[in-house]
Amino acid sequence: MDFEWSEEQEQLRESVRRFLETHADPARVRAWWEDPHGAPDEVWKGLCELGLPGLLVAEAHGGAGLGMLEAGVVLEELGRALHPGPFLASSVVATRLVAASVDGSQRAAWLSALASGSLRLAVALDAGAEPLRAVRDGARWRVSGEPGPVSDAAAAEAWLVPAEADGEVALFRVERGAAGAACERWDSVDGTRRLFRLALDGAPAERLAGDATQALEEARDLHAIALAADAVGAAGRALELSVDYAREREQFGRPIGSFQSLQHVLVDMLQDLELVRAATIHALWAADAAPPAERREAAAVAKAAAAEAFPRLGRAAIQVHGGIGFTWETDIHLFDKRLCSQALLGGGAALHLETLARAAIDRP
Repeated sequence: MDFEWSEEQEQLRESVRRFLETHADPARVRAWWEDPHGAPDEVWKGLCELGLPGLLVAEAHGGAGLGMLEAGVVLEELGRALHPGPFLASSVVATRLVAASVDGSQRAAWLSALASGSLRLAVALDAGAEPLRAVRDGARWRVSGEPGPVSDAAAAEAWLVPAEADGEVALFRVERGAAGAACERWDSVDGTRRLFRLALDGAPAERLAGDATQALEEARDLHAIALAADAVGAAGRALELSVDYAREREQFGRPIGSFQSLQHVLVDMLQDLELVRAATIHALWAADAAPPAERREAAAVAKAAAAEAFPRLGRAAIQVHGGIGFTWETDIHLFDKRLCSQALLGGGAALHLETLARAAIDRP
């Protein structure tokens, strides 16, 4: 595989970066810090005008028919801008989950709505302390339980939740605002991510498919890969800001970047970034082109590497900036928080290293 981006992918990157620099700069991200919806609707509409929600949707359903490599370009730029919108949850994870789990005319309608951005979905990938339960109620179903943290639930029109029904795991759609469906902001150190606690108490739901186990496994892999791509963007920008500061800040009449000890710190940051970037590009490729087992291993490598390296990179960025790095007025601490939060979402390094160990043990 080629680890260099194509000309078309770089053009996509340029257009996304230009839009975000104009409409979602750090000052705006700070202003949206407490907004449960993340970025305002006009920012989402701008992303829709660029065609981003439909990147992974087939052309037959109004999308671009592209793959995870192109989605990775967008995710990297969104991470670089600390964008707090629902692209990762809805346009990547939910879109691929719908494509794998929904049949017939319903599938076409949902994918068309996802491609246009008129429909945003959040996905509960973490079952929580106890599995959710679904019981039949006439022609519909009712779901009860509390899944783990759900990203961007307040910005979504509906949630996709896995629950046990008739002895198997099935996927259900629950409308936001439905009776018995509560959504509460989950406090986190990282205000650029919107995490929510869902409490379902007999909430009316629509069953999407039969046993959804395989589709959910793929969705979890994609979630891990997408988080790694987002983190690559945030880490890259943190390194850029650190290098710029090291060039500008003077001590003893010299830029601090001229001191060898600080140069070592910056080189270590670059090494961490490039190793995770390579693993992530491979995982993005594997998400589309590799068998499920290879995809799972590639996702585990990328996410474990990001979870291990990037909190260290964030702390190093704070170190380069000295005492000013901890203050609200500077941007670098925002990147540090983003990099710390990605280390836990979708499972930490230990979880994904265990996945790799089990795969090695089971391999003939």
